[in-house]
Amino acid sequence: MTSENSMQTIEETARAYESDPAFLLINKAIADAYRLQQTGKVADAVEKWRAIANIVEGTDDGLAARAWFTAGNLTAQLASTYCQLGYGKIKMAIAAYDNAIRLDPAHAEVYLHRGKARNTVERYEAALADLDEALRLKPATKCVQAAAYTARGFAKFGLGEHEAAFADHAEALRLDANCAEAYYHRGLAKMKQGENESAIAEFDTAIGINPDMAEAYHYRGYVKFLLGQSEDAIADYNQAIRLAPWHPALYTSRGFVKDAIGQREAALVDFEEAIRVAPEYPQPYSYRAKEKIRQGRDAEAIADLRTALRLARAAGDEQHQSYVESWLEELDPSQENARQ
Repeated sequence: MTSENSMQTIEETARAYESDPAFLLINKAIADAYRLQQTGKVADAVEKWRAIANIVEGTDDGLAARAWFTAGNLTAQLASTYCQLGYGKIKMAIAAYDNAIRLDPAHAEVYLHRGKARNTVERYEAALADLDEALRLKPATKCVQAAAYTARGFAKFGLGEHEAAFADHAEALRLDANCAEAYYHRGLAKMKQGENESAIAEFDTAIGINPDMAEAYHYRGYVKFLLGQSEDAIADYNQAIRLAPWHPALYTSRGFVKDAIGQREAALVDFEEAIRVAPEYPQPYSYRAKEKIRQGRDAEAIADLRTALRLARAAGDEQHQSYVESWLEELDPSQENARQ
C-alpha cells in the first residue's frame, strides 16, 4: 500500500469513528483500560476489560474474546501464586478464559493461559487437557509453543509424572533456548525433589534470561534459606519485592527469614507491610502474633490470630486454619468457639 493510500485509509477510518458515537465510546474504553494497566491500576483495568467484553459481545465477538482474555491475564497477575489467597482470583481468571474460549475456541494462547491458571490451583488433569489443546492448535510462534510445553511439564510433575515433565521442559528449551519459564519450572521441580543446589542453578539461568522474573528470585531465596544462606535469601527477597511490591507473601517470607536470624524488629516491619498491601492475607497476622507474644502483648496477639483464622477460613486455607486454631486454643483455652 502506498503512503498516499495509507493516509486515505487513516482519514476514512477517522471519519468513521466520528460518525459512530458507539464506536468512539468503545475505543475510549479500550484506551482507558490500557492507561489503567500502564499506571499500575490493574484491578480497575480488569473491571474495564470485563465491561468492554459484556458491551460488545454479540456485535463484535472477536473483540469480546480478546477483552475476556486480557481480563483473565490481568486477574491472574493480581493473584498471589505463592499462597491460598490468590486462589479466588485465579478462579475468576479461569472464568474469564472460559468466556474467551466460548467466543473464540481456536485461540491457542487462551488454552495456554487457562492451563497455567489451572496449574496454579492444582487442577492438573484439567490443565493438561488445556495444554494438549494449545499444542494441537499449533501456536504460530516457537515462544508460545515452548511456554505450552513448559506449563504441560508443570502439570505432569503435579500428577507425579516426573520423567514426562522433564521431557516437556527439554522440548521447550529445544524450541526456545531462552525460555526463562522452562528453567524456572525445572527449578521448581528440582526444589520439590530436594535437589536444592540444582534448583538454584536453574533459577540462576532463568534470572539471567529474564532479570524481571520476581517468582524466580522468590524461590531462589527460599532455597538459599533452606541451605543456610540467610543473607543471600534476604537479598533475593529484596529484589523480588522491588519487582512485585504488591505480593504479600514476599514480605512475609522475608520477615520469616529475618526473624530466624534474630532481626525481630525488621521482621515485624515486613509482616506489617504484608498486611498493608493485602489485608485479606492470613499468614502475616499469625507471624505478627508470634512477635507480639514475645513482647508480652498477648491480647493483641490473640486478636491477630482471630483475624488470621477468619481470613484462612475465607480463603479456604485449611492447613493454616488448623495451625491457627491449635495456637489459639493453646493461648486462650476459654475460646471454645475457635473451631466454629
